[in-house]
Amino acid sequence: MLKQDCPLCVHYEPRLQALFFSSRYIFLRQAFGHSVVTEALENQRAFYFDAESLDERGNQPVSSLELAPPRSGVCDPLAFGLSPAPPPLRRRL
Repeated sequence: MLKQDCPLCVHYEPRLQALFFSSRYIFLRQAFGHSVVTEALENQRAFYFDAESLDERGNQPVSSLELAPPRSGVCDPLAFGLSPAPPPLRRRL
């Protein structure tokens, strides 16, 4: 799960053994109660949840890492550890 800028809440429902994500915590509060308010995910982070360990971990991710901010207002692949796109091929006349 990638979290950047917009609000995002997570709720683990033990009866269903499922995680619920929503940008509107009011929806989650109406469905699951007041505990959802404190379950907001941190901004500018990537979260890894393991479906096989939901019983033990609930709404806690296995791990998370900080997202690097994009450079110069555009999506920069190097900021995320990715390789840039190769330059376009030039045609010979």
